[in-house]
Amino acid sequence: MENIPIELLLPNRRTQSIYGVDKEFTRLVMSVELFGVLEPLKVFLVQDEKKYQVVSGNRRLSAAIHLGLEVVPCVICEPVEIDDDLVLAHQEQRVKLRSHQLREIKALYDRYGKHLKQGKTSDDEEVKKARDLREVLDAELGGKHVSQQLRTYENRAKELSAGNGEVYLREIESLDRAKSLSGALKSQENRLAKSLNEKVSSGFTFEVIPNAEVKVASSERLIGIEDESVNLIFTSPPYFQMRDYGNGQSELGQESTVDEFVENLADHFEDCKRALAGDGTLWVNLMDTSQDYHFQLVPEKFALAMVERGWLLHDKQIWLKSNAQWHDVPRSIPVHEYIYIFKKSPFVKFNDSWVRDYVQDDGGGFTYGKKGGSVKLRSVVDYRDGVVKVATANNSALAQECKKEGIRLTHTATFPVTLPLVAIMSCTEPGDLIIDCFAGTSTTGEGVLRVGGGRRYIGYELNMGYAMQSNVRLKKTVNDLESQGLAA
Repeated sequence: MENIPIELLLPNRRTQSIYGVDKEFTRLVMSVELFGVLEPLKVFLVQDEKKYQVVSGNRRLSAAIHLGLEVVPCVICEPVEIDDDLVLAHQEQRVKLRSHQLREIKALYDRYGKHLKQGKTSDDEEVKKARDLREVLDAELGGKHVSQQLRTYENRAKELSAGNGEVYLREIESLDRAKSLSGALKSQENRLAKSLNEKVSSGFTFEVIPNAEVKVASSERLIGIEDESVNLIFTSPPYFQMRDYGNGQSELGQESTVDEFVENLADHFEDCKRALAGDGTLWVNLMDTSQDYHFQLVPEKFALAMVERGWLLHDKQIWLKSNAQWHDVPRSIPVHEYIYIFKKSPFVKFNDSWVRDYVQDDGGGFTYGKKGGSVKLRSVVDYRDGVVKVATANNSALAQECKKEGIRLTHTATFPVTLPLVAIMSCTEPGDLIIDCFAGTSTTGEGVLRVGGGRRYIGYELNMGYAMQSNVRLKKTVNDLESQGLAA
């Protein structure tokens, strides 16, 4: 790289003729005035004129001329024919990526950060120019919050790389491949949390919770569970190609095809048939998957696969949600998930007399019932206006409790505790054993402890981090019940 006098540089006239005046030129001038020309121009020597033709960097040269700079950094290359295709190619590469935006923000705050705080005044002309540039950059990015998000991303990149320059660079470059800035930040947050949890896992003490246990093991074989000793299984397995739970390449849900996933999932429940009591039920919450803009019928295929293996479909419920995730596709937005209820013999334990305690005069609650008659639990668990006023699990309290224990909540794909509560109150009695094959953070276990009556819970979870979070949830539930004067 060489610093070449401006009078020896020939502007690229084709760029000017094709694109004319650049609307972002003012911002570029502000940046060059504060930081100089950070990216060198690409030039080649024109022998006849003994000057250098600019191939790439016309805007930077114009900004330098505008500011009266005497020299600019350049990289000298072999002579090339400057045609429209070459100019267009350079213009395409000039489109700002998120990583470029981040570097501009970083350079500004690294040098002037302490002067850019809100409410802090200064008579320094350079500081005033830095603040003006910040306002222009914020507007270009779409607001101050985007600038702050980029700075947060950069700080997390430092934390994740732990001083390794190559790792840091890869982290910054991955920002350009992310579908969204918020998604990139979420990915960072999850990786940081996982890293922290792995560090503390060796020293984490699992507290003994009365009537509740989390086994860090697969539920494919329910080792230690006697035949027909389980009264209820309530679980939500991994959905097909939705999330990576960090359990390796053979993790359930990461199969290449829907049919392979359905077969593996149905096979996974085979030992549950042995362990489930004759009057017990297996409740499975499962959502469909959309690929190539059409649904794959995952819940329906799973139900058929279970029936083919000898299970009887006792019931199916619909969980209605008010917080449907938006999908920009030409069809309605799904606001429901399925809960399939299987059994292995015709007659099962089922008692919904508890529902009458929840029926409201205005027809809300678990059922509308029948005026003057008996009430029945309906097959739709409606979170929009009925059962509860919250459509999804609120994990903020659990996140705070995990933080107190020195770990971070990483499993946020949880269902509301009301779902397993319905199953526990309808299909179990005091002293019964309830299992969750894919425990996550043990929402089912919380439901078991809240219903109480000596009911027992065992959750199976392969992910050590989630198992630790389960233990925190169960301990918190016991403490909450004790503070309310209620026995777990």
